[in-house]
This record gives sequence, structure tokens and C-alpha cells, in this order.
Amino acid sequence: MSKATKDELSSLHGELAKAFTRVLNGGEATAAHMNVIRQFLKDNGIDSAGNSAPLQDLTKTVANLPDFTQTDDEYGLPN
Repeated sequence: MSKATKDELSSLHGELAKAFTRVLNGGEATAAHMNVIRQFLKDNGIDSAGNSAPLQDLTKTVANLPDFTQTDDEYGLPN
């Protein structure tokens, strides 16, 4: 059995990236999809979206989440 050529592998890689984009844009991405896409990006040296608008939106959302930490007093524990 012959090995795939570099061009064939490159084409497959591109098609995989397009398929991931379709899944994300179609709103059908599951947690499993997201994990595979995350690993694909990591494997290809993409570890940050830089200062992109989606990353800024996520940062704002996280900053506005309520603080669910409680002190011992709030749990009714003795000091």
C-alpha cells in the first residue's frame, strides 16, 4: 500500500478545517466537537485568537459572571 502524498495530506487537512468550520457555524457543535477542534488547533500551533472580537466578548462575559465563592461565615461555619 502506498503512502499518501504531501499534497493529499494537505488537502485532507484543509477539508478537515472546513468541516470543523461548518460544524461551528451550523450551531451543531457538541462538547466532543469542541474538544476535537481545540486539539486540532493546538496541534497546528494555534493557541490564541489574539485580540479578536470573539475572544474579547468571551473575556467580557467571564468578567461579568457572578462570584460564587463564599466565606466560612456565609456557610455558617465557626471562625
